[in-house]
Amino acid sequence: MFLKRFLTFISLIFKWLHILAFTILFWAGPAFCVQNQINDEWFDELEKTISESLLSTASWMDSAFQDDETIDESAKAWGKITIGWQPRTGNWGYFPVKFRIKVRLPSLQNRIDLIISDTEEEDFQRLPLDKTHPIDEKESSEDYHLAIRFIHSSSQEHYLSTRIGLGDGTVYSRMSYRWRKPLIDDFWSIQISPAVEYYIGQGFGHRVVFDSAWGVGRRAEIRWSYGLIDRQSFDNGEWRQGLYYLRPIGDDAAIVQGFQASGDYEPDYRENNYNIFFRWRQVSIRKWLYYEIEPFVDFPRERDFRREYGIAFRLQGLFGARH
Repeated sequence: MFLKRFLTFISLIFKWLHILAFTILFWAGPAFCVQNQINDEWFDELEKTISESLLSTASWMDSAFQDDETIDESAKAWGKITIGWQPRTGNWGYFPVKFRIKVRLPSLQNRIDLIISDTEEEDFQRLPLDKTHPIDEKESSEDYHLAIRFIHSSSQEHYLSTRIGLGDGTVYSRMSYRWRKPLIDDFWSIQISPAVEYYIGQGFGHRVVFDSAWGVGRRAEIRWSYGLIDRQSFDNGEWRQGLYYLRPIGDDAAIVQGFQASGDYEPDYRENNYNIFFRWRQVSIRKWLYYEIEPFVDFPRERDFRREYGIAFRLQGLFGARH
């Protein structure tokens, strides 16, 4: 009960500051991002205060597990806050606010992460490069997750972890594995990410995502992703796939163009939505602050695949041990 009230309090703070922060940083930031025309100290102090708060909290948590042995490595913490506005056909009032905090403790041999997030379910269900689907359309998210992740194996090719968490009003556990293999002198790579889970009251579930990437030219990349997910509480098993083109623009910007489709694979395989988008991501004012502009078009089954237009504006701040 205390944890839920605390997370709700944090969310309310984010939402009250949302309109002010979005207006100042997203719209005013790029317009005044000219040298010597903005107060640099304000942005630096903001990042420093949040990062130091995260790191000091991580150090305090790490000290509880320390023994008599001296550990040279410091505790680490990472924070990500994303605010935005996503108007679309029939809904101009959607203002998503998302956050994720991760803490890693050297006293536990860097094998355990503490994760607090309100995007856990979304991150698990959507494809890696999908930011607006499938469940990002909720007016306000109250699905906070607190999880402890145990890292059993970690290398460039293999990653195995289990986690125990609290979220969606229940307790869950999940085992995830990731296998990645570069091929043809890193020109082509494949990655397979299966996972199994159990939610008390919702039953067992599973997910598998296949991801393949091809290098194009010196810096561009084409990616294809395909995923299946099901849970006993779901009405139907779901599939998603996407084809993407990624290219950096200089050192501070990048574009992602994509075509996505999603639907059910049981009891019958069918399409429920098609989506086309173009995403521009740009460093804004500081290296730790980014903004994104993403126009998109949906073709949902419930509207007989008629076009629905939308555009997403996002502002994202990265804080903590590294940016």
